[in-house]
Amino acid sequence: LAITTADEISKLAPGLTLVNGGAATSVVLRGVAWTPGSGTPATPIYFNEVPFDPGNTIVSIFDIGQIEVLRGPQGTSRGAPSISGAVTLTTRKPDLDEFGGYVQGLYGSADHWKVQGAVNVPIISDVLAVRIAANLEDTEGDRIYSINSSVKPKANDRSYRATVLFEPTETLSFQAMYQRRK
Repeated sequence: LAITTADEISKLAPGLTLVNGGAATSVVLRGVAWTPGSGTPATPIYFNEVPFDPGNTIVSIFDIGQIEVLRGPQGTSRGAPSISGAVTLTTRKPDLDEFGGYVQGLYGSADHWKVQGAVNVPIISDVLAVRIAANLEDTEGDRIYSINSSVKPKANDRSYRATVLFEPTETLSFQAMYQRRK
């Protein structure tokens, strides 16, 4: 579906609204809302099956392999109940067989540009592979300039992820991921 922003995930399920607004980030599912500072999320977001802060998760959505919107209430199968449901995001796993990748980008008004991409490298065929993905974004923000300050509105986001998959046998698999957002 070529989903690259939180707003586009909202199109997957009626009653789901994800707003990527920095400090004003919000998650609404079935009429139950969460905003930063409002405590435990009523609609938790799981990133690779791990509960994660919704604000940090939906800010940098890139190289995603699967998105699920689970209607609530959900039980405690993931460790905590959720009143209105849950959203799970799963990143793309490294491919043990094929070298590949992608790059996509956009350029818009206010000098806004965004580039996403990933590269997959099988190191030992059918055994060990690495996938490196990145999301780079710059904008002049809302272009509102203050007459009392020389600070220019500007925002940039840099997110990087490296995932290693090691499958020494058909029944044994190890996956490790490191992600950094600046």
